[in-house]
Amino acid sequence: MKQNSTRRAPILTIGGFDPCAGAGVLADVKTFEKHRLMGMAIASALTLQSEDEFKTLEWTKKNLLLKNITFLCNKYHFEVVKIGLIESLEVLSSVVALLKKMNSAVKIIWDPVLQSSSGYVFHKALLSESECLEDLFMITPNTEEISGLESLKNSCHILVTGGHNSSDKKGTDVLYTAQGKTFHFKPRNKREVFEKHGSGCVFSSAIASNILKGFPLHKAILNAKRYTEKFLYSNKTLLGYHW
Repeated sequence: MKQNSTRRAPILTIGGFDPCAGAGVLADVKTFEKHRLMGMAIASALTLQSEDEFKTLEWTKKNLLLKNITFLCNKYHFEVVKIGLIESLEVLSSVVALLKKMNSAVKIIWDPVLQSSSGYVFHKALLSESECLEDLFMITPNTEEISGLESLKNSCHILVTGGHNSSDKKGTDVLYTAQGKTFHFKPRNKREVFEKHGSGCVFSSAIASNILKGFPLHKAILNAKRYTEKFLYSNKTLLGYHW
């Protein structure tokens, strides 16, 4: 019987395990907890990395990944799930299909990761026409990760992140809704921000948090952007603080 063992709503992330906790599922869970949610995580890969260096990774076998999802979904009711680093579109399709089978109303947010912030390339390309995209609530690629945008439009909401660092297109993000509308989100603060390892993970997991808390899409993105801005100017190192 599914249950919530806490007053806080459970939320699940599926992604890479980063030992320095700046990115991946550890960064996601930190973000969930700061939003007063009960963060849970399943590792899609174990990585050997720090905030400024990436050595290697080992993918979680698909069978084990799916068993973990089934186990948690049988016990907890997840209304929102965030997916980060994933081995392939084939694995993504299997994960999405299983999540939808466990809860047809689940909102899945996928933050595609093609390479680490330190430059390690996971995939040459990952976004393409795929039936599983139609089952996603949102994808949050950056300007380098999005390809074939025209083929993806109207499949789900697409938030193209322009980077939150002031040196990268002034930190403007562009939302293409599944209904064909376009919105721009510009940074509010004029304070100096600093490059951070895992800022994309934090942004997408903050969006997922705000969606679960019941905010409309536009407001959820705006709230998440403000949260991420605070993360970026929290200190001058590559590892940010979660206020």
